Amino acid sequence: MIFVDRRFFVISVAGDGKISQIQSNPRTEFSLLLERENGYENIRVECRAEVLSESSSKSMLYQRISWVKDYFKSPDDARFILIELHPVWLYYKDQGIRRPTKIDLTQK
Repeated sequence: MIFVDRRFFVISVAGDGKISQIQSNPRTEFSLLLERENGYENIRVECRAEVLSESSSKSMLYQRISWVKDYFKSPDDARFILIELHPVWLYYKDQGIRRPTKIDLTQK
C-alpha cells in the first residue's frame, strides 16, 4: 500500500484476479498493529476500492515511487493496474478498551 498526497493506493499487475474481485465487491479493509510502550493498539480501516483508468495518478506514482519502474516499462504499461482505496470507517482499539472507537471518515 502506498500513501501519497493524502491518498491510499495499491499497485497490482493485470490478470492477478484483483480487478474482477473489486468489480464484484469494492469493499476492502486494511489494519495496522501499533506497538506502544504499554502494549499494542489496533487500527482497522474499511475502504471502497476503485480501479483507476485515468493516467495522471499512474504517471504521478511512476515518477515519485522509484521501485515502480522495476516492474513496469511506463505509466501506460497495460500490466500496470492502479487501485485507489477510499477510506470509509476507521476503528481504533487500544489495548485496554474492549470495544473499538468507530470514526466515520466520509464526513468532512
